[in-house]
Amino acid sequence: MEVLADAARESALYGRVFWTEHGQKAGKTALWSKTQEIRLSEEEKKKFRAAVEPVYEKYRKEYADDIEKIQKLAGTG
Repeated sequence: MEVLADAARESALYGRVFWTEHGQKAGKTALWSKTQEIRLSEEEKKKFRAAVEPVYEKYRKEYADDIEKIQKLAGTG
């Protein structure tokens, strides 16, 4: 079992490095292609979350696990 645990840790590390690099490259490509990046202030984020809350409520029963994951990633759940 220790071999599996070691392999899992190594794989997780590789995955984080790979996706960090991939994400950075994708971001640069998007910006080079004249895509506009919009950053929201904390106040704007709060307003957006409040505006989409009815959508979350509508689909919460059907997609509860997915909504929870999204909110955890966003730091709101």
